[in-house]
Formats: sequence, structure tokens, C-alpha cells
Amino acid sequence: MTVYSWLEASTLPPPVTPTTTTIAENPTPIAPPATTPPGTPVIPPPTPVTPPAQHVIVPPIPAPLPAPVEEPLPKRIVERDGIVGGTVSIQAPSHFELKSTDNGNVIDYLYTTSTNVDLRRWKGKAVHVKGEEELDERWPNTPVLTIQRIQVTQ
Repeated sequence: MTVYSWLEASTLPPPVTPTTTTIAENPTPIAPPATTPPGTPVIPPPTPVTPPAQHVIVPPIPAPLPAPVEEPLPKRIVERDGIVGGTVSIQAPSHFELKSTDNGNVIDYLYTTSTNVDLRRWKGKAVHVKGEEELDERWPNTPVLTIQRIQVTQ
């Protein structure tokens, strides 16, 4: 029994071989179309002119500035007159506050680092207080006055 192939080798198309083409960087100009009347001079298109390379002067990069040194703010020493009172909030930075003699609004929270000073004995009395005033981050609207000297004014 003989096996025949349906396609014979002679009927197959030849294999396709890839070809490479290169494109010229400056192609030659194509002749103008034949629609120009005879005897008209043919002017070739202008050749592009490449501008000369420009030299750019780059200034040197300055050295980075040193990081700013954070200095602590100077102490703010103040003198205040008012009436010593107790605080209402249990979260206040101190148990005592200095109230204005004019309208009763809180001027400062009173704080002392000394364990010998008991501010309860000045509660309800008009006093003159001298000390360092600073802000507590939890109470940004009312400063804390660390007492250096306190005197009764009545």
C-alpha cells in the first residue's frame, strides 16, 4: 500500500526570507512632478542647515545651607494682679487659677514647683504674682504662670 501526500514538494511556495532596508538620514530630493511646463528651471529644495552646537555655561551649585539650630525661646517673666481661685476642670494643668479683678475671666493657671507653697491659703484673695509664663499644649488659650513670688495686695 502506497501513501501519497496531498501536497508535493514542488507545489509549495518558496520560504520567505526577511529583508532589511535602511533609511537614509538625508534622502535625496524627489524630482518635481511632471506637471510643470517644459523649459521651467527646476529649483532644488534648500538643504537644511544644522545650527552649531551651543555651549551652555552652568553655574556651580552652591553648598547646602546648614540646618537651622533650634534655640529655646527666652523665658517670659511677667507680673500679674488678680484673684486666686480654684479650677473647674480636672484636666487643667493646675488646681489654681488667677482671675481678673475686672471681669473675673481666667488670666493664668498658677503653678509652683515648690512643695512648701500651699496655694489654698491665697484662694479668694487679691494677689500680685511674678513668674515665668508659658503655654501648655493642652490649654493653648490660657497660659501657665510658674510662680517665683506671690504677695497679697489687700
